[in-house]
Amino acid sequence: MARFQALALIAGCLSTACTQATFEPVAAPSGTLAPLLVARRSGPELLALRSDAAQHTFVRASVGSTTFVELARGDAWFVNWADVPAAVEDEQGQLWFSWLVATGEQTYDYAAWLGRVDATGKRPVSLPEQRLHEDAGAGEHGFVSLAARPQAGIAIAWLDGRAYNEGKGATRVYVRFADNDGTLGPEWLVDDRACDCCPTSLTMVGTNALIAWRDRGPDERRDIALATVSPAGVVTPVQAHTSDGWIINGCPVNGAALASHGERVALVRYTEGGETGAARVLLATADTLNGPWHHRELVAAGAVGRVDVSSGPDGTLSVVWLERTAEAAQWRLARWSEFDARQAPVTQVELVTTTPSRASGRARVLDLGTEVLVAIPAPEGAQVLRWQP
Repeated sequence: MARFQALALIAGCLSTACTQATFEPVAAPSGTLAPLLVARRSGPELLALRSDAAQHTFVRASVGSTTFVELARGDAWFVNWADVPAAVEDEQGQLWFSWLVATGEQTYDYAAWLGRVDATGKRPVSLPEQRLHEDAGAGEHGFVSLAARPQAGIAIAWLDGRAYNEGKGATRVYVRFADNDGTLGPEWLVDDRACDCCPTSLTMVGTNALIAWRDRGPDERRDIALATVSPAGVVTPVQAHTSDGWIINGCPVNGAALASHGERVALVRYTEGGETGAARVLLATADTLNGPWHHRELVAAGAVGRVDVSSGPDGTLSVVWLERTAEAAQWRLARWSEFDARQAPVTQVELVTTTPSRASGRARVLDLGTEVLVAIPAPEGAQVLRWQP
């Protein structure tokens, strides 16, 4: 079996300060697209899309197994390299998941659907498959993020094109909450002018949902914004000093990623703002949402982005991103022993060489403390790598 040897290459971390790590491939179902990794009580699972003739299916498999279980099936799904399914296990052991279904004649007319299976893997009759948003019209509804609420179901965030489709505004950001029994609460409008196709990210801080998205200013400034949303729908902006001043007349298809551990929060983002205009990846951390926020530049230039971040149960922090090389691109990982951007990562790894094109998709990381998993899209199917510190 091939082995991937770690190299300390990221700026700001000397080789003597970083541990070596070996990521090994583990078995995964073939022909899978848009992989996700979910921490479950029974062990980590890989969730992914599969295409079979004119049908699409959403499946899950225990990490290390090639046997998958079907979660949903359809013949009119919207499948896209950037707008991919989401999944999370709630505090009751239920697995919630989303996928996208075409709804109209235009390419970007699609709805986001929500499904759930209980801790035994059965689909509760109390929650048939349903749209996770109230709007039933055409237009974009996607880039979904899910997060488990403490003892009370999940939080849901998404980009919504209802106003744009009706000629009444731009793409919006919404958040709503779902109870353990599947009951969906009110939709809360977070932003009425957001970037059209940059992924959202969601985590919980106490009982509030913390969401990150790419804002869209009237001058086409496309910086990352953050806000908390309370169960009562109170939206409170969070000032994390992420105003990079990036002005671009178009969507960069590059969102941010959030992780939390208690009160501590980490945000990873891609930007081409700042004095140099270089393509960079930045990490920001804070012990509380009120700050102070600390910042570290992970890639000074040449980033492709497509970031993801995960927190381990003991407060470790793992980040993955795609970075250009002289001839191609590489998925890279950095890991910290705690939420503190002032410190250099203790581990840095070159994972897999690929291309900077959209065909490379989005990698996902899952930090379980005793092991770190990375799922990477590949033409023959998702590749899963494992490192046991």
